[in-house]
Amino acid sequence: MTEVDKLKIWLQENEISITALADAVGMSYDGTYQTLNVRGPILGRLSDGLKWKFAQKFGVDIAGQIFDPDISPTPSIAQDNGSRTHITADAEQQ
Repeated sequence: MTEVDKLKIWLQENEISITALADAVGMSYDGTYQTLNVRGPILGRLSDGLKWKFAQKFGVDIAGQIFDPDISPTPSIAQDNGSRTHITADAEQQ
């Protein structure tokens, strides 16, 4: 089950509409609808921004039950490589 599916089930169980979710996370109705019904299913996951806003509004515990852990490395540290600066995925690579 994808995190999109889990979020839809959670919304239904808690009787929260797409409009209410959009208001809670500061998105438009159209953007939220597209995320849940078009972009999310195509990508297989939701944006980090939406997940962050959801966690702020509804709590980290609930968000942790719905959303998959981020398995991709997050760019974090700038690494000086000659005249260019590269973003590395892991601070250990410095």
